Amino acid sequence: WLIFFFAGFFLLFRQSEWLIDTRLGYYDRWLWHRLASAGIQWLVALFFVMSCLTMMMKIRLGNRALAWLGAVSLDFYLMHGMFVDMFGFNFADIARSAFYIKNVPLYMMAVLGCSVPAVFIFQRIRIILTGLVLQKGIEETKAGKHIRPIRIHIRERREYTEAYGTSHIRRIMIPGVTVLILASIFFFLQISMGGARRTQVRKGMAVEAPEGFTLQRADNDSVLWKYTGGDKTAGYLVLDTEIPDTNSRDQATLEDVYEKCEWLTEREYYLNPYGIRMVRGFTDISGSPERRYYIETPGGLFVIRMIESEQYYNKDDCEELMQVTADSVHPAG
Repeated sequence: WLIFFFAGFFLLFRQSEWLIDTRLGYYDRWLWHRLASAGIQWLVALFFVMSCLTMMMKIRLGNRALAWLGAVSLDFYLMHGMFVDMFGFNFADIARSAFYIKNVPLYMMAVLGCSVPAVFIFQRIRIILTGLVLQKGIEETKAGKHIRPIRIHIRERREYTEAYGTSHIRRIMIPGVTVLILASIFFFLQISMGGARRTQVRKGMAVEAPEGFTLQRADNDSVLWKYTGGDKTAGYLVLDTEIPDTNSRDQATLEDVYEKCEWLTEREYYLNPYGIRMVRGFTDISGSPERRYYIETPGGLFVIRMIESEQYYNKDDCEELMQVTADSVHPAG
């Protein structure tokens, strides 16, 4: 059962990601799409929980570090968010982070490494302040009452590990190796399929995201690519099958966009190398400078766009990548 639930979790997770990214979507217009997206993720969650339960029937994890983290889980929850933002893309959605770490494993280690000492300090301060309010915390802190249950828990774990640890290690060898193999296959598929979905077809036109972009989401209404390359600082590249806002939704032709969309600044006609007509310009409807290309197709207009806020991105990089994307548009097939 352990092997079954682990294998099922990885396979279902990969399948759910593919379905939501390329077929169902979270925010599609049809209710059954949303229910199907939620349903397959409920199934993934069920298999994950069952894999954890079956694993806990085989092994018993425990050491001083885990016991301490379990005892300060609330403190850890309260403190770690500061470092999640500090090393993330932006800080509290108000400014670009000064210590942005792109490498995910390094990011996780940095958050954990900074959170642990911060929690240690925060816990001591919290115990003292709580004690002052309740008028008994100082005595309990000096007596060490708040850490005695942790010591008892650690001693029980150590005794159990000394008595049964060797046999449990032998029992988890086959499931452990199986999990490693499945995880390797999963990450291989994640890497190999990520770059292959840079091309999307909408309204008879093929649009290819530049090198360095990976597909994050795709449904009937929109496509979202994220820049994961390391040499540029660019925002999300968005393809909207339908015009995304009321300011230009009723415009049926490029001429309508050019003549009636006065809020689209620096607008101009553009003809790409494949002879596809477009109107491009800037807008701040979203609250940030946004470059847009309205593209003409036999089935109507669609839009490619990217936020170019200099607070977060390099404007020259955004302009270059948007130009490459616009020049890639060509009739499908």
